Formats: sequence, structure tokens, C-alpha cells
Amino acid sequence: MPAGDHCAYARDVVATCHRISAAVARGADPAAVAEILAAGLGAPVTVLDGARVVAAVGPVLGLSDGVLAAIPVGAGHVVVGGPPSDLRQLAAEHAALACAVAGGSGGAARRDLVEALLLGRRHDDGEVERWAAHLGHDGRPHAVAVLAGEPSVAEAVVRRRAPDAIVAARVDELVVIVAADDGPAAVDRAVVLAERAGRPAGIGEAHRRAVDVARSYGEARRALAVAQRAGSGQVVAFRDLGVNRLLARFPDAGELRSFGEEVIGRLLDEEAATGMPYLATLVAYFQVNSSPSQAARRLHVHPNTIAYRLRRIEELTGLRLGVQRDRLMAEVAVEIVEGLGRA
Repeated sequence: MPAGDHCAYARDVVATCHRISAAVARGADPAAVAEILAAGLGAPVTVLDGARVVAAVGPVLGLSDGVLAAIPVGAGHVVVGGPPSDLRQLAAEHAALACAVAGGSGGAARRDLVEALLLGRRHDDGEVERWAAHLGHDGRPHAVAVLAGEPSVAEAVVRRRAPDAIVAARVDELVVIVAADDGPAAVDRAVVLAERAGRPAGIGEAHRRAVDVARSYGEARRALAVAQRAGSGQVVAFRDLGVNRLLARFPDAGELRSFGEEVIGRLLDEEAATGMPYLATLVAYFQVNSSPSQAARRLHVHPNTIAYRLRRIEELTGLRLGVQRDRLMAEVAVEIVEGLGRA
């Protein structure tokens, strides 16, 4: 095949794959997938489930009659007539995955694809993009929302208000992947959906690439942990977590907890023993830029009470809150304990 013809054929194959993905996202069945594939390649196509013909465009083909691709989650195959080539193989494999999502095993296949996106299981970025296209990921910024609790009621609300969302009901959470024309709008849309569902929820940052869905999911789970501690069905976006955004990307949460324990562990022990709200005092103190008088007003106590607590905090931790380095260590330790709990 001349080079120019090969390039044109490659573009046709890519366009065919895009049409298949778009059709499946709209609810197409395996017969429709076969029609698109056959038209795009100019070749007969048969979809098989074992020996049963699920769909055929042109003469019915057997397993040895052309390019063969296995359908995930089941024993089915897509067979494309004509001489073998890498492009035909690529198109057949793309159609096979689409048939898995669209066909009788589609529920299981779809769940597998979503799980692969959320957990970052992949062979290469291009493969992830193809998987995501079958689920409706269209290249716009997508943000992940994780809603806590039994998912069925929240799922009904989300599907009614966002029929284009990618939704996964897991054992104790509902995961929703939503898109918008820009990143902030995608996060805002996820926040509104979670608020309408009335559940504690965390919202990850928005990313364009499908391979970054796992990253947004991790961010959403981190934000959810903060929301659950706040209670009252609060929805927390990762973008609003301040220093916790940095801590969330630390690979070993155990190391973070150990640091928090090392810095303010004795303080927390005394708080548990005496009931003195040292941690809340530190939080208020840091929130008002280290002003004892403003912290006292925020906590509705006398300024002398704050002064006493701060002296005791310094005694227990060995830190000097007037020293920038020590104050920073205390702030980070408080964020860790507030966000992750104790070691």
C-alpha cells in the first residue's frame, strides 16, 4: 500500500474507533458496533459469543476467517474479514472492548474499566484513553467525587441530575466522574451533585487526561476523610484543603502520622487525660495568624486562658511558637493529625 494510502487508511481506522466509542457511550449494542466497524474498514464483521453469532455484517465469519480479537469478560470474539494488518487488529480489539461494554457482559466489563481508571491499573497511557472513551470520557476536564455511605439512593439522584456522568457504586461509597468545559467548572459541578445527594463527600481536582482519573480519585478520598470528620453531610473539595493538598501526595501516610505523633503526641495524650482542648487552641491560634487575643475571641475564652494553654503547649512539645521553624512544624503536625488521625 503506498505511503499516502496507508496514512489515509490509518486516519479512517482512528476515526472508526472514535465513532465506536461515541456510539457505545450513547448506549449502542454489539450489532451497532459491528455496523460501524464494517463500514469503517470496508470489510465483513462478525461478533461471536462462543459458537453463537451475536451480530454479523456481511457473510458470517468463523474464528479462522480473518483478524480475530477476544472480547474481555466472556468467551466472545470479534472477527474482521480480509488480510491481517496491525491497523485491522487495532480496530478489532477496540471493537471487542466496546462489545464487552455494550453487550450482555457489559455491566461487569464496565465495572472493570471504571475500577482500572480509579486504581490506576494500566499497561500504557494510550490504552487507558481507549478504555475511558468507551465509558464516555471525551477529553474535557473531569473531576471525581466520592460520596460516603450506601450508594443506591445517592446513585439515583446523581444519575437523574447528571446522566452523562461516569458512575461506579462500590461497597461503601459512590464514585462519580463528571466533566465540564474547564477544570473549575468540573469541580463546581461535582460539588453541586454531591450537595444535592446530601452525603459527606470529597471532590478531587479536574484533569483532562484519563490516566489522571486515579489521581483525582485519590484526592477525592483525601478530601472525603476531612469531610467525614467535619460531619453534617459536608462536601469538601481538594482544592480547598490548603497544606493538606501537599500532604495528600505524600506516598506513605504512616510516615506522616509518625511525624505528627513525634511533634504533638505528648500534647494529645495530655488532652485525652485532662480534657483541655489544646488541639482546638492551636488550630484557632494558627487560623488568626498567631494572635492570642483573636484566638481568645474565636474560642470565647479569656486571653489569659489562651496564654496559659500556649505556655503549656510549648512545655509539652518542646517547641517555641514564636520561632518560625517551630511554628511551622506545629502547623504541619496539626494538619496531619486533623487529616489522618494519630499513628
